[in-house]
Amino acid sequence: MNISFDHNREVVKIINPSSKPGVVLVLPMTRVKENSVKNWERILQIASSSNLLALFLIDKTPLKGATSYFLNAELPKNTQVHILQRDISEDLYDSLLSIALEGNVWIMQLHDDDSWSGVIQLPDNATQNEIFPVDFYVNVGSRVQKIDWNESPPARVNFTLIPRKIWTKFSEYASEQGGHLAASTDYTLNLITRLTCEKRDNLDFEYVYDDRNWNKKTLQRNQLTRLSKLDGWLHLSGTDVQLLNRSLDALSCLHFFKDFVPDESFNSEIAKLHSGLKLSLRRSTYLHTRKQILLLLVSMCRVLKRLLGNKTVIERLEGQLIATTLVIRISKANSLKEIQFEILELKKLAILPKLEKRLEFWIRNLGVDV
Repeated sequence: MNISFDHNREVVKIINPSSKPGVVLVLPMTRVKENSVKNWERILQIASSSNLLALFLIDKTPLKGATSYFLNAELPKNTQVHILQRDISEDLYDSLLSIALEGNVWIMQLHDDDSWSGVIQLPDNATQNEIFPVDFYVNVGSRVQKIDWNESPPARVNFTLIPRKIWTKFSEYASEQGGHLAASTDYTLNLITRLTCEKRDNLDFEYVYDDRNWNKKTLQRNQLTRLSKLDGWLHLSGTDVQLLNRSLDALSCLHFFKDFVPDESFNSEIAKLHSGLKLSLRRSTYLHTRKQILLLLVSMCRVLKRLLGNKTVIERLEGQLIATTLVIRISKANSLKEIQFEILELKKLAILPKLEKRLEFWIRNLGVDV
């Protein structure tokens, strides 16, 4: 077993020396509880029965309790086992950048707050142009419903076997952004895999996804705001910015993968994503009204700041004003060049240090119209 500590950010390369397809499974772990431990036991059983090439265990649990469990567990004999210790605050896809693949390999995640069972074995004739989804179910309360591929949430891509060819290019895309990816990365990866790969159903494996954070509109709004704060949007954080971030990231990533995507699909998807940035009349009216209110509040607080010396409130209001204005202006953009200009203006403000590399990436990949 190999353990990579949080201060060690070296990339672990998994090489498949065989021409036969190999599978790498990743299990992120964030809490120690009875159900989690059962899943830890199950992942070792799956690793053995599936004859995995490698198993990556990302330990974000308190006091690294998962590491202690696996150090004392009976590990599968023919599978490489790696433990990556990471801080709970690190985004999942940022952690996954520590994994590199070489050869005929596919990679997939399992999450320890979901449930899953079965055996993962790819057919010998699997090609690097194919993805392999598992049988996918959504657990909402007491109901469990099987979800069709075309109706699946973007998160399903996490639980789909992705070929090394796409994973390697995706890692390059991450590196271009300084190694910090958007919280909506599953949306982007889902888009790319569906455009670049053929789907092949050939797995005897079931995955039950817990939808508890997304099954109500209030929960969705709270989750989007929380993710934007974790992502680094600071005082600009909110639902609208997170949705904008998702669309811009998908647009720029699509340009980055242009050589992988057929021209017709590429042009169609670019047009669809650009159209999706347009605001409905109702949303546009709301945001314009919000902008006027924020302008008034910012003006009032600037006077009060001189009297009270309190910067926190005005910084929050100014951030929301910038975010609202950005969403409005990008919704009116008629070309990718105009969107690029708005991102460039945002970057000039130098108020989002964690996102500097991402903004630069967007600017580089939004400069050419289709």
